[in-house]
Amino acid sequence: MSIDVYTKYGCSPCKFLKMWLNKNEISFNEKPVELKKNMDEFIKRQGTGYPFIIIKHANGENVFLGNTPKLKKHLRGEYFNS
Repeated sequence: MSIDVYTKYGCSPCKFLKMWLNKNEISFNEKPVELKKNMDEFIKRQGTGYPFIIIKHANGENVFLGNTPKLKKHLRGEYFNS
């Protein structure tokens, strides 16, 4: 499993999500959209806001928008109940 987190400079929800992921020792790939390559991916994936999270599994992927309880519940299930 891999986690891509599209972030934007100055985005408070992005900052708090990164802090939560680090605190819970969940590895992720930060993709700041200020870099053209990341912005192109964000647009291609039809991102609409920040943070935009893609969790890739062997059997598909889950997409989340924002630092939400639903995202954290999903991640807790993946990392802490396995």
